[in-house]
Amino acid sequence: MPELPEWEEEQRPTGGPMEVSFREMRPEDMDAIYFLDQSCYGEAHRFTFGGLMGVMLDRDVVTLVAEVKEREFSRLGGVLIVRSDPWNHRLHVVALLVHPDYRRLGIGRRLLVWAEHFGQGYQCREMLIPLEEGNPAGEAFLVAAGFSRTDRTETRFARGPDHPLWQRPVAERP
Repeated sequence: MPELPEWEEEQRPTGGPMEVSFREMRPEDMDAIYFLDQSCYGEAHRFTFGGLMGVMLDRDVVTLVAEVKEREFSRLGGVLIVRSDPWNHRLHVVALLVHPDYRRLGIGRRLLVWAEHFGQGYQCREMLIPLEEGNPAGEAFLVAAGFSRTDRTETRFARGPDHPLWQRPVAERP
């Protein structure tokens, strides 16, 4: 798994430091990832448990988990599910989920940095991410991250007909 570059420590809304660690998904994370997906998408666009498991078990898919340390336990703060398509030089972000309690704290941005590093390792030239219509916060996040909306729609991992793809070039490794 590519290492993440150094980053500034984010601050929680309470003002205290937030400790976040990133790691590959483990089988025991499956239920928490499923429930996070359920809380982040409208009913018509949620993965079924079997559908999510099928995506995550695809051999070309990697799932990264962001854990937030809270007192004596860790809580799932975010999830990134990416699929490399090296033949077409594309990286598909299947899902970028951030728990509602931890939004606007840098976790999503950090997960995208990891996705870009992962894509660079496969010589991907383009990163694609689907976003449902009517999500102004998601659109603002993607625009700030350098993405632009395309006329294409996701086909393999579609959550619904109203998920246009957003794209951004993958920076070349220095």
